[in-house]
Amino acid sequence: MCGILGLWQPNDANSSVERRLNQSLKVLNHRGPDDRGIWLASDNKVGFGHVRLSIIDTSTLAHQPMVDTSSRYILVFNGEIYNYKELYKKYLLNERAVNSHSDTSVLMHLLIFLGKDALSQLNGMFSFAFYDTQTKKVLLARDRFGEKPLYWLGNKNVFAFSSELSALKVLLYDHPWILDDNAIASYHMLGSIPAPQTIYKDVFALEPGQWIERGGDGSHSYGEYWSLSSFVPQKDALSNNAVQKHSKDLLQKAVQSRLVSDVPVGVFLSGGIDSNAILATAVHMDRAPDIALCVDFPESKYSEYPVAKKAADHCEIGRAHV
Repeated sequence: MCGILGLWQPNDANSSVERRLNQSLKVLNHRGPDDRGIWLASDNKVGFGHVRLSIIDTSTLAHQPMVDTSSRYILVFNGEIYNYKELYKKYLLNERAVNSHSDTSVLMHLLIFLGKDALSQLNGMFSFAFYDTQTKKVLLARDRFGEKPLYWLGNKNVFAFSSELSALKVLLYDHPWILDDNAIASYHMLGSIPAPQTIYKDVFALEPGQWIERGGDGSHSYGEYWSLSSFVPQKDALSNNAVQKHSKDLLQKAVQSRLVSDVPVGVFLSGGIDSNAILATAVHMDRAPDIALCVDFPESKYSEYPVAKKAADHCEIGRAHV
């Protein structure tokens, strides 16, 4: 888990962008204790920040914000691109500037060469901002199912984004943060606030599978690069046996891709079918995690630990009782 944020203030006479970024990164520090960085434009009007939890390529070569060799493009990225090795071989094999061990580097160069068309190629959990210093355009995008959060606020005087609303509030402390009554009503009815709404007026959550681009002239454009309806086969297209096989194949591919890491891998385990299926699949593939973790509660009626313990013992996995 990493944290990203950015700020564009074209009318900032006090050059406060860097100070605001530094203050906001402190709020995000819990998301990325391994590294921290800031990139600031030469005019001090645009800046990006990043805190890092190192999972893939733990070296300094994967430091963010990442700047390409021409210094034209800037990337801040939270998440993981599971198929980055395949994308490197398909599109970037002959590009010497690409660090093939870093999904961040592969993502940056894929965006350089393919633009927004790169989004449909990505398999992962992510939110990112990609900035072109020549065109003054910044592209924000969020993964297919919205696993990684991204909040933004934009008008003619400012454009800002962050992984958390709390950091965004620090970044724009002088913005009128007004609660949205409709969002509060949604929370009480649904138990959550669906994107693009947030608890605040004029502050939005980027929706899953979508992108937004901010132009240098202050304009915004939006788009959807993926939807569930385009992915799921037609209702009568597969038999029951074919559905079972297809589901098993998808689960194996999903588990295998998520085991790609340069640090030890664990699994969150509960009494549910989903986490047990993930653990069993990893063990079946001879890719057993190092440890299984279970979050428990003092109230026995809410505790799933006994079932989680049975699953871990059955798979011969070390476990921790949190």
